[in-house]
Formats: sequence, structure tokens, C-alpha cells
Amino acid sequence: MLKILMNNRLRKLGSASHQITREEIQRSSKILFAVFSRYGDAIASFKVIDEFILLHPGKTFFILTSPQLSPYARELISGNVDLSYVNRRRNPFKLLRIIQKLKREKIDLGLNPLAWGLDSEFFITFAKGFSSFKEFCRRPIHYNLYDSVREYLLMPEKETNLRPPTFIDKIGNIVLAPSSTEIRKSLDRKDLANLIRLLRDRFSDPEITVAVPARDWKNVHGVKKFKLGKAIKNSEEFLKLVKSADLFVGVDAGPLHLADALGVRAIGIFGPNAPETFMDRDSGILPIRYEGLAGIYCLLHGCKDPVCIHKLFDTSFLGNNTIIKFGRDFVHERNVCRAR
Repeated sequence: MLKILMNNRLRKLGSASHQITREEIQRSSKILFAVFSRYGDAIASFKVIDEFILLHPGKTFFILTSPQLSPYARELISGNVDLSYVNRRRNPFKLLRIIQKLKREKIDLGLNPLAWGLDSEFFITFAKGFSSFKEFCRRPIHYNLYDSVREYLLMPEKETNLRPPTFIDKIGNIVLAPSSTEIRKSLDRKDLANLIRLLRDRFSDPEITVAVPARDWKNVHGVKKFKLGKAIKNSEEFLKLVKSADLFVGVDAGPLHLADALGVRAIGIFGPNAPETFMDRDSGILPIRYEGLAGIYCLLHGCKDPVCIHKLFDTSFLGNNTIIKFGRDFVHERNVCRAR
């Protein structure tokens, strides 16, 4: 029933969505950000929202997100904001209370960076003016994630200042996140075992904790394990774990965005997707990618055997020197595996 009501409202009001102007931002005293999206997209959004708030002091900001994402919003957004979270499926009564609050606050502007779903689209319609990110975003698939949010929010382009980590001092505690929702971006059992061995050799047998969803629990052996989940408590515990790390190693997925946003030294393992799409212009990630994919954005979505990732661990993967060129023209490969 709630979903029907939400869709009905969007059918009536969705056409009022428009590209915001700088004048509209300046006139607004209350701004809502509704962030209901994938993990990595949300982390990127929170980082840029924090920058937006610093650019526009004196306004009142409202953040509305999911329970799972709320600890990350609280950590990454340093400005004074009104933060709320809701899961409409599990708590419809809280949803109704939040709707009443949005009506009462008379919010001027509603925005939903990198959020594509029903919830974010619905909530921003309670502002006097709103701009749907889905309607704004007409960028190619390889376009940089952070650049797209800043452009949506009419923010200046960020100066490129990459800060890859150095490993002069001792690395005693490593957190490793080897899984993505996409098989072609994830490490299999053999990749993971090889990576753990290489990390132990390179950093003199550090303590390693591998963070994986329940489906990949069986692939982890011989190290500490952390089970990723969607509850608030789980997000809080994972946040503490990442902040405690001397080094974070992760595939192209949300946890790597989080480590980078927190300023934790990080190594990013990239397969089909280019680092230029994933990394911010001030990123501290050391990107590792198969050298044969330079300038290639792989769109072989049926791939079940990511050779480009397997090949990274044939030798010491830290010897791979991936060159980052923001704004480069990418070849979209849809037919042939370039790593075979």
C-alpha cells in the first residue's frame, strides 16, 4: 500500500523536478538530502554533501537515509545537520512521522545525489523545489562518480591531488574487503588466499581481518573474519574496524570508498571498472589494475571468471603501477576479454 501511495505522489509531482540553479541554492534556507542508494554511492554522496555544507554556511540541512547508512552519514558529514533514517518496509509508522516532519519544516530544496530508487525520489517531493538526480544524470558510464555529484550540486571541479600511500612505517593491522555484489569485481577463494599470502610477505606477517558478506564466509581461512550486514550496529562495528586499520585493501566496492573517505591508507583492486570512475580527485587509494586494461572500460557483464583480477596475484601485486588520468577517453569493451 505504501509503495502505491509513493508512486502515486511521484506520478503527480515528478514532472516538477528541474535542474537547480545557483540562485535557487542561495535563496534556500532549508535543504534536504535524501540518500537511499547503494553502499558506495552513499559514501561518495556523504563526502560531497559535507563539502557542499561547508560551501553554504548559515543554512539548515536535513539528511534522510536508511538505517544501514546512517552511521556513515553521521561520521562523514561534519556540519550541523538534522539526520533521520527510516526503513519504510519495516517501520511504516516512522515513515509517516517523517512525512509529517517534512511537511512541517517547509523545506526549500530537495536533492538526492546518486540515489535512483523510489524512496529518495519520493522524499524530495516534499520540498518546495526539487531536482531528481536520475533526471539530471546523463553522463557516460565511465564518468567519475564524485564529479557527477559535484556537477549536480553546482559545485566547482575539485583540484586533482592524488595521495597514494607510502609504506615506510610498520603495517600491523590490515582490513581486507574482497567482495562486491558483482562476481566480475570480486576475488575468488584462490585470489583471496594469494592476496593474504602476498600481504603477509610484504608487511612482515600483519594481523589481517577479512570483511565479507555471509555468502562469502566459507571462502575465508586462516585469518580473522568480520561479517558484513545491514543493521545499524553492524555498520557501527564495521566503521570502527576500518578506522582502526593501518591499511585497508579492497575491491571496487563501498568499503573502499569508506576507507578513502576516512583517510585510511588504502589499496584498491580494480578489475573491469576503471579507477578514474571510482576514485575522487583527492583520493588516497593506491590503485592496482591489470596493465592490459589501461584506457579500457570493460562491459562484459556476463563475465563469471574475471581473468583481469586473477592475473594481479601471479606476482607481487604491489609492483603494479596504474596510471590515473582523469577525463581520458575510454574504449568501451563489450565483446572480447582484454585480459586473456
